[in-house]
Amino acid sequence: MEPTSILKAIKHCLPKKSGSPIPLHHASFCGKEWEYDKKCLDTGWVSSVGKYVDELEDPLQAIELAKRQKNFERFFFASTSEVYAGSLEHMPIQIPTPENVPIALTNLEHPRTSYMLSKIYEEAMCHHSNLPFTIVRPHSIYGPRMGMAHVLPKLIMKARELPQGARFEVASVGHRRAFCFIDDAVEILGCLASNPKASGGTLNLGNQEQETSIGEVAHIVLEATDRTDLQVVPLPETPGSPARRCPDMARTINLIGCRPMLGLKEGIQRTCKWYTDNVFLGGGVSAI
Repeated sequence: MEPTSILKAIKHCLPKKSGSPIPLHHASFCGKEWEYDKKCLDTGWVSSVGKYVDELEDPLQAIELAKRQKNFERFFFASTSEVYAGSLEHMPIQIPTPENVPIALTNLEHPRTSYMLSKIYEEAMCHHSNLPFTIVRPHSIYGPRMGMAHVLPKLIMKARELPQGARFEVASVGHRRAFCFIDDAVEILGCLASNPKASGGTLNLGNQEQETSIGEVAHIVLEATDRTDLQVVPLPETPGSPARRCPDMARTINLIGCRPMLGLKEGIQRTCKWYTDNVFLGGGVSAI
């Protein structure tokens, strides 16, 4: 069942007044890889207009549910680091990037822009909801159960499947990201949710100390999967992907006194082990 359908079902099943003090909204349609695929949009397999309407209806349903909570304290919304993409493209903005930079748009014709637009609009919904809220903008969160559409599980799968001495082709090797392990991200989210001072704020979520290139991530994956026989071969850059993205975490850390702890190499090793044990060796556990 799609996230919006689940929310509609929950809406009719919950009593008029339930007791969740801090509802968290994390779902998104447009973050899926196929939502970026222009071929899907062109062939009509995905109705871009219909999906976009659903994408906007989803947080409206969540906000309505939040208003029905008798012990309600604050609405907690997960946006995305993608909202900075237009600013990175059009302005000489600071990197690591603070939350108060002006927001600009990328080319509206690019399929990837739909995701950014949906999150910007949903952030605006929070501001106009007449509810106390906290917005977080996650940056490159990774770890077990992250699906198979993101760069890290794709690299892990490729490293496992290629024959001895093959070309390990990697796109955008020079692009840089600040990766944050899921355990650290959850810890920060918990601290923000329990801190009333986060109300009304928009805060970055990530690990600016672990910024690295996609090429370096590929090499760490090869080490973690014991496939150093493979040769990393650069491919062209991914269209629409920012060359560099890194959050300024000062505001978040100053607010909660909590910072990410796990190093990138150990985090990738843990992720590789989980996917190997639970997905690739037929353990039957879902990757998502």
